[in-house]
Amino acid sequence: MFGSETIFLRIAEPEDLDFMLLTENNPEYWHVSGTQFPYSRFELESFILNNSHDLFSEKQIRLMICLNHSAQPIGMVDLFDYHPMHRRAGLGIIVDERFRNQGMASQALTLVSDYAENTLQLHQLFCEVHANNTASLHLFEKTGFVKIGLKKQWEFVSRQWQDVFFLQKLF
Repeated sequence: MFGSETIFLRIAEPEDLDFMLLTENNPEYWHVSGTQFPYSRFELESFILNNSHDLFSEKQIRLMICLNHSAQPIGMVDLFDYHPMHRRAGLGIIVDERFRNQGMASQALTLVSDYAENTLQLHQLFCEVHANNTASLHLFEKTGFVKIGLKKQWEFVSRQWQDVFFLQKLF
């Protein structure tokens, strides 16, 4: 567990199940995660209980973003597609709408970036953001990510082709 002045990051616990169900099963977010069907309670509970939470063996890790004063989860940040030889991982983040535009996501990205660089000894993090998602693009650029490419008509969302920016943060 590690944190900042208002939030901390920790591994998902069984008490996070309801928050994860609401977030993962919200169809408004499916275009970001590539999800097409809702997760069952059993699937997410199994993920929490059976995941070793070891980036090196699982090639992914989920961290809950929680408020310091209440320990309430307000979001999640994932490291995924970990490549030990190339010392890189993908990064995804989601923050509950009620807590957006308050600096929580940028604090979480700073914390996970520091963890990736200093503890995991990664050389880089990368992410993909839809070109029309200006808030996320601003967030990632504000925390040191750089646009390095544009994937034209990369994803088909709501019956339209979407361009996707590829961003990278080197350490």
